[in-house]
Amino acid sequence: MIRRRNALNREQEEHERKMSEVNRRIHTLETDLNRLKRQQDQSMDRLMQAKAKQVKATQQVGRLDGEIARKAAEVAAAAAQVQDSVDKASSICGRIEDVEHPSYYNAQIHELNHRMTVEKAQFDHMDLCELELDVQEKAGKLNQKAIEFKNLSDNVHHVSAMLVKRKLKWAALRKEIATRTSLGFNKFMMKRDFAGKLKFDHTGQRLDVAVVRNKEGGTKLSVVNDMKQLSGGERSFTQVSLLMALGECIECPFRVMDEFDVFMDSINRTLTLKLLIETAKTEATKQFIFVTPNDLR
Repeated sequence: MIRRRNALNREQEEHERKMSEVNRRIHTLETDLNRLKRQQDQSMDRLMQAKAKQVKATQQVGRLDGEIARKAAEVAAAAAQVQDSVDKASSICGRIEDVEHPSYYNAQIHELNHRMTVEKAQFDHMDLCELELDVQEKAGKLNQKAIEFKNLSDNVHHVSAMLVKRKLKWAALRKEIATRTSLGFNKFMMKRDFAGKLKFDHTGQRLDVAVVRNKEGGTKLSVVNDMKQLSGGERSFTQVSLLMALGECIECPFRVMDEFDVFMDSINRTLTLKLLIETAKTEATKQFIFVTPNDLR
């Protein structure tokens, strides 16, 4: 039972260590995942801004082209009108000097062309294809990290489920050992016409021992929960019974008892020695060593 419990404890510790390592890796992957998400968001923002600027520039170029065409049409119409007016005026009288120079319209056309050139120059250094490729690469890495994160999450759930099963088995084994020890303790105490019960508090790491004197007409007052109420010989016999009960549940090839009968009277010593010798005979695979200044015969 001890080997089984120790093995379960080692398995539990190993699973807890693996779980801690998996949690550390998950934390690292989550950090990388968040970093890649931020990079992807930044790349997407840059791409969207570039596309927005491109659309805006295209619209502005279109508007400028239209404005240039409109101005050119206006200039042509004005020139035709001027020519018509000049012809009509010439038929009446001689030419009169113009108040404004025709370069006025040429200056407006030059200004519009300059504005269109400036708008186009803003996007000459930006490579939209390169930005799109960068976004696609970041998206691929993000998907890969998401797959790794899912796989690790599945492993964590699997290890957690296994750990829960191990803990349940360990709790069942602990309960079984406690029950067997209590039954064995009562069996040995009955050799002395007593009844005994062990109460294990695993959470508080406490063991309560109750002894009942089996006397005729006994009442609840015959129940002893404080071992100090027993005589020295009765306490020693109770301790021996407890050790023998624990020994039956523990796989140990050797059992050594040192001066176990020092505080016993002759009656308790005789009963205790008889109990120990009978137990030693029934368990031939274990070595019993009794250290006592008294005669074992």
